[in-house]
Amino acid sequence: MSPLLPGDLLHHAGPDIVVDLDAATRHLLALCAIAPGGQGPLVSIRAVHFEQTVQRLIDCSPWKPSPHAPAAAYSRAARPERRA
Repeated sequence: MSPLLPGDLLHHAGPDIVVDLDAATRHLLALCAIAPGGQGPLVSIRAVHFEQTVQRLIDCSPWKPSPHAPAAAYSRAARPERRA
C-alpha cells in the first residue's frame, strides 16, 4: 500500500542525484486535484477556464470544427467572443 503523501522528489546517491518519477507524478496529481463538482465557485471557475482554453487550442488546430458543421453541434454561445 502506498503512502498518502508522496515522498521526496530528489535523492542523493553519492555524486549523483536520483529523481523519483513516481513521487513527482503523485505531487503533480495532488497539485492538480480539485474538489468534486458542486463544492464551491473555485471548481466552476477552473472548469470554465479549462474548457475555454481547450476550445481555443482546438479552434487554432487542424481539428477545429468545420464551418459547415450543424449549429447544434458547434456553438460559441458558452464562450466569450474574441476580439481581433
